[in-house]
Amino acid sequence: MSEKNPEPLPPHTYPIGIKIFFVTIIGFFFYALVLLPSHLITLNKIDQANAAFNKKEFQQAESLYQSALNVAPNSHEAIFGKAKTLFANSDPNDDEHAMVLLSTITLDEGDWAELVQIMPQEYQQYFSTVEAN
Repeated sequence: MSEKNPEPLPPHTYPIGIKIFFVTIIGFFFYALVLLPSHLITLNKIDQANAAFNKKEFQQAESLYQSALNVAPNSHEAIFGKAKTLFANSDPNDDEHAMVLLSTITLDEGDWAELVQIMPQEYQQYFSTVEAN
């Protein structure tokens, strides 16, 4: 029994589905490359903001978190960090803005433990614990 190798497809005669799939994958790859610099800038801003927060430089931290939010408005880290900063600074008028920010994200146990140390007691009643099934 002799085994015959199938003839390879000539170049550019692949089925249209394979061509569409390939072009789509290449498109997603280049889209990710385009987004990469803005994500790296956002991560850098959040790292700088966290460092400023830890040094108790709340105005600078708030500004840096806002810069990160301008690039990535749905960033959990930036929203949470800015809310923490607003609670930690000495201006009680910022607390309501922090509550509005927190209403846009879901807090896990670690976030909540961190936030309870900073958040004034009167705002803690507005949060409820959700039990996982």
